[in-house]
Amino acid sequence: PNSTLDNHNFSLRALANLSEDFSIDAKATYFTQEVNNRVNMGSEGILAYLYTMPRNIGLDGLKKYKPSLWEDPSMFPNEYNVISYAGQNKSTGNPYWMLNEDKNDERRNRFMGFAKLNYEFTDWLSAFVRIGGDVTNVRTEYLQNYGHHFFPSGRITLTENKFTEINSDFLITANKDITEKINFVANVGGSMWKSSFEGSWDQGADFRIPSRAFFGNTNQKLATYQPLGMQKINSLYGAFNFEYDDFMYLDITGRNDWSSTLSEDNRSYFYPSVSYAILLDQFIDPARDFLNMFKLRASWAQVGNDTSPYQLYQTFSVPSQGYLGLTVLEGPSVKLNPDLKPESVESVELGLEYSLFANRLYGNLSVYKISTTDMIFRVPVPFSTGYSTFLENVGEVENKGIEVLLGGVPVRTEDFKWDISVNFSKNENKLVELIDGLDYTVLNSLGGLSVRAEVGGGIGDLYGTVWKTNENGERLVSVEGYPLVSSERVKLGNAQPNWIGGISNTFQYNDWNLRFLIDARIGGQIYSATSTYLDAAGVSERSLQFREEGVVVDAINESTGAQNTEQITAQQYWGSMSGIASNYIYDQTNIRFREFSLSYNFASVCVTWYM
Repeated sequence: PNSTLDNHNFSLRALANLSEDFSIDAKATYFTQEVNNRVNMGSEGILAYLYTMPRNIGLDGLKKYKPSLWEDPSMFPNEYNVISYAGQNKSTGNPYWMLNEDKNDERRNRFMGFAKLNYEFTDWLSAFVRIGGDVTNVRTEYLQNYGHHFFPSGRITLTENKFTEINSDFLITANKDITEKINFVANVGGSMWKSSFEGSWDQGADFRIPSRAFFGNTNQKLATYQPLGMQKINSLYGAFNFEYDDFMYLDITGRNDWSSTLSEDNRSYFYPSVSYAILLDQFIDPARDFLNMFKLRASWAQVGNDTSPYQLYQTFSVPSQGYLGLTVLEGPSVKLNPDLKPESVESVELGLEYSLFANRLYGNLSVYKISTTDMIFRVPVPFSTGYSTFLENVGEVENKGIEVLLGGVPVRTEDFKWDISVNFSKNENKLVELIDGLDYTVLNSLGGLSVRAEVGGGIGDLYGTVWKTNENGERLVSVEGYPLVSSERVKLGNAQPNWIGGISNTFQYNDWNLRFLIDARIGGQIYSATSTYLDAAGVSERSLQFREEGVVVDAINESTGAQNTEQITAQQYWGSMSGIASNYIYDQTNIRFREFSLSYNFASVCVTWYM
């Protein structure tokens, strides 16, 4: 409720043939979007308050979320402050207040366009020049109105950001039969890409007039400005295709980029690729009695990647409020690196495709290996260095896997066709190395759980706290009888699936088409932070246990080494258990009815009526 989304698109395109060989193509698109009261996510979202709300609270009773909605507003100590289930002047929010009083609006304007000139030199040689642009302006207004549960005096935040991309490129194409059996296609070109960003952030707090929420009505003001940041990449590239007698194909590509975000010694990087494919069906079964198509393919490629702007040299900020009113410089938490090199991704793939028995049976098989080296990464370092992280080129990540597709047409008549296909893929991910002295790095962390990349392990390893045990593996409790949390984190699983797959069925009857898709994600673990919050707040179903008489936890008293005899309440028990991450690791295996569609083709009907 109270949320709206309005989109408007305006497009104009023009094409003209200025001569037999020369043409022009241009397009412009203007896009506007207004979002009113976008729903907040996370801990400050409405659902977060509904989840942890006591189950004996009636939602209808929360609709009177401020004193003016009551018959006698004077019964409340404050005229404006929110009223939640905990009362007034509490830090507990009311969902109805958040829907009706707070505001999270966004206005977005975007312009995209390009102009392209094409010229046909001969019947086998052509070229084009193109320039395009994309400009986006985004303005947001986030209001926490006077009386808010966290900010009783109110707060308003305004942000304005501008994103710009300009891309110009050219391409020369040659397509010619060198001999009767050899065809050659060459594409040679270049591009200049430029991206920029700038923005401002203004925040006002403490409204002078409680009933008027605008920036000029605030007593405390903060402002920051993100100056114009720019990134440029200039490129030259070429792609060459050789075809021999419609059965053998060789593709060779090469590209060199010059990036403005890397140092002069490292800003130029070249990455090539080569692929080869051969059709063997005409040699195995020239008459096509059973084999319609059989293709083998192989490819090798490298890809380079730069970093974001201004990651080479240290800069210092000037805080708006310095120590004792003095002007001071504030150092960064990340030590930048002027010697950063581009990241490199190298891949190898082998595969085959086939089709049998008048295309009644078909399939595709691929095996691959992908190695990523010199990853640009923020490496955690001791605080004694004066920084939190160093920006470095680190390590190597290896992915290898297999992808399989098998399909067929079990039934095919003049009016009816049933096509079924099954796909399967499996990827093994491994962190081969980081840097000397570092065995793992933390990618994300929440509560008692962290997502790591550890040498010898996979990206997405889950490490978390478990129930503390003694040398005999017996669970321990405190003197008071509370379950104890381990000080060290152990591996609890990995977020990546063991394999994924699916099955698709398509039924076609005359002009009717019915299709449905079922897919599966098998293996992998997930950590549910929501479940920890529900248990800690005592609002989950399982937290109903031990409400009446409490519980004596079956464990060993850490201090005495004897069997625990202390009784604790359900609140104490679930408060302790919610801090043990291993209690909230779940298998994320799932099978889903992903897609269902029913369509009808009117083309044949229209043709019949026309004739």
